[in-house]
Amino acid sequence: MPKISQSVLIDAILSCQAMDIPAKTALIDEIFLKQPNLLASALAPKMLGVPGRKIDFLLDLLFVIFISMEKSKYIWPCISLSELDIHSGRISAMAQFGEGLSAELKATAALQFTDPHPERMLLAYVLSEVNDWVARNGLAETDNYVILAAVNMVNCVAYAKATKRHTSGAGRSHEPASKKTSTNSGIR
Repeated sequence: MPKISQSVLIDAILSCQAMDIPAKTALIDEIFLKQPNLLASALAPKMLGVPGRKIDFLLDLLFVIFISMEKSKYIWPCISLSELDIHSGRISAMAQFGEGLSAELKATAALQFTDPHPERMLLAYVLSEVNDWVARNGLAETDNYVILAAVNMVNCVAYAKATKRHTSGAGRSHEPASKKTSTNSGIR
């Protein structure tokens, strides 16, 4: 059963679409406090030559993911660097596995990845955004880093050991970290 419900995901998407630059800046500050490694994973492709506008795309996905986490009924641990590495390795291995497959076998392999995924709706949203983004912009060589980072963020969240909140976290307003106390901050 997913920890991020469809209604929470939709609410997060709408919240992000309504954000202006100061709100996004405040959100980056909050993500830095609570999920610094997820933020770093969205920014790291810049070091590999990915242009800034593509990093902005990754940040927009991270905003939806993070707000979904915050509005869910769960408390999420800080995603560690080792978790990022583990999931990144798995995604890379699956991509290499699929390189020599026919289109039909690739589709079957993709279903085997998405069907049992703990956060199928979040994964579907991110993959849909990635597909739309690629359709609008074409696929450049560095885009593989963007796609890997996007799916990796989803997988890290999906497999994290989140615990149920004692009070309802769904529908919480989203305000900068400086205005509220953190329940799950820290760098690991």
